[in-house]
Amino acid sequence: FYFRNQFYEVYNNSEETVYLDGVYFANLYPTNATTVQPLWREEDKGDYAYANRIWMFPGNGTDYPLAPGESCVISQFAANHKLPQYNPNSPVDGTSSEFEFN
Repeated sequence: FYFRNQFYEVYNNSEETVYLDGVYFANLYPTNATTVQPLWREEDKGDYAYANRIWMFPGNGTDYPLAPGESCVISQFAANHKLPQYNPNSPVDGTSSEFEFN
């Protein structure tokens, strides 16, 4: 089981340039579909999203623009995973990723 070639792609489908600076993204909890849901406090149920991991893009507000129609790749491990030392059967070359978050 090889999982280090995972990545996310963020796409700007608007008509305006947006900035990734300070934007958070997360893996929500629970990470797998389940019929048994966690027991959240009753007063919190509709107000919060629970996460296993949270990442934030760096920047000061205008450092990382994303123009209309452009995308940005965020890799778990930004390497060429096709190399023998990783997994030659992987279809992923992450060396052109804009960001790497472990």
